[in-house]
Amino acid sequence: MSLGPEPAPSGAGAAPEVPAGAGRFEGLGAVYEQGRPRLPTAVADVCCQLARADRPQLVVDLGSGPGGSLLLWSGRADRVVGIEPGADMRRRAEARIAPLPDRERFELRARVATATGLPDGAADIVTCSQALHWLEPAATFAEVARILRPGGVFCAADCDWPPLIDWELDRAYRAAFAAIDARERQLGLRPPSWDKPGHLERMRAGGWFRWAGEAAIHHVEPGDVVRLHALIASQGAVAALRAQGDTDQALGLDRLDAVAARVLDRPRPFWFTYRLRLGVV
Repeated sequence: MSLGPEPAPSGAGAAPEVPAGAGRFEGLGAVYEQGRPRLPTAVADVCCQLARADRPQLVVDLGSGPGGSLLLWSGRADRVVGIEPGADMRRRAEARIAPLPDRERFELRARVATATGLPDGAADIVTCSQALHWLEPAATFAEVARILRPGGVFCAADCDWPPLIDWELDRAYRAAFAAIDARERQLGLRPPSWDKPGHLERMRAGGWFRWAGEAAIHHVEPGDVVRLHALIASQGAVAALRAQGDTDQALGLDRLDAVAARVLDRPRPFWFTYRLRLGVV
C-alpha cells in the first residue's frame, strides 16, 4: 500500500541492516493483534497538542507492526506512513487499513527506522509504539530529528507488562517472565536492546530535541484467558524459546496458566499503563 514513489531523502546512503529485534516478531502478527492493546486516543491528543497541530499533515509511525498504532490516526491526519520491515506484519497492517474510509491516506513502507526514505522536515509527528527498545538510539533519533519539521513531536509509547488484572496473576506472570528472561539470556537468544526506562535520558542527552519529557496514560480493555494467552505468545522471548524447543512446562508457563484459569473464570478489565517519552525538535 503506497501513496506514490518515495522521494529521495537528503544524504541517503546504503540501506542499513534490519534490526535484529524485528525478526523476533515475524509470524506473530495474529497473536499480536489478539493480545496486545490498541493505543488510547489520548496518545494522539497529546502529540497534536505538543506539535501545535490540530490535524497533522504527516504522521510517521516507526515499527508499525500489524497496524494497531496506525489506526489511531484514521480521520485525524492528512497522511500516515508506517515504517515496518516485517512482511507478515505489513500484510496484516494492510488488511486492517483496507476497511478505513480514509485508507488512501495511509502508506506502508518496507523500511527501517534509521532510513525511512522520507524528506527532511516532512513530518509533524513521529511515533514509535513498543519498538524503541529494539532500535539503536543514536541513529534512530538522528533520523527522527531529520524528518520532523521544527516544532515537530516524537512520541515513544511503551506499555507496562503485565496489565493490571489481579494481584496473584501479576505475581505469577512476573515469576514466569523472570525465568524466561534468564533462560533466553543463558542461550544467547536475545538481540541487542536498550532499556525502556533509559529512553528519556538518552533523548535528553543526544542534542536531537530542544525539549523532552514523559507522561503516563491509562487505558482499559476487556480480557479473558484467551487474550492473556495471546498476549503471552506475542512476547518475543516466549516465541524465541518455544521455537528452539523449550516447552511451556520448562518455561514455567504452565504454572502461570493454572493461576490464569482460576482467576480469569470470566472476562475482566485489563488495565494498561502506557508510558510516553516525548521530544520536540
